Amino acid sequence: MPAGITGEQAARLFTGLGGLDSHAQIEGTGLGLLSAAKIVEVHSGEAYVDGYTDGTPESRPFTTATGSYPRLLPRHEAYRTAFVVTCPLAAKSLRDICV
Repeated sequence: MPAGITGEQAARLFTGLGGLDSHAQIEGTGLGLLSAAKIVEVHSGEAYVDGYTDGTPESRPFTTATGSYPRLLPRHEAYRTAFVVTCPLAAKSLRDICV
């Protein structure tokens, strides 16, 4: 089973031109996740990564989140990395519409 991204790689994902060496064959400017994170921040949310230090569940878990959120990756599952977006203002707006 392939490994997820490492903690070191995750630290570079939300920076300008912060693409991963292992994905060099994929075209792009390296600004997509940075742009998404900035849009989410404007809405009082956070975009972050949950994963495992060396990309496998046998290693220590990590998160790039600055807020406190529940862990999304259970150990010994098929998923190695989670890209997560929180957006409390959007959730509040949806509640207002549905009420």
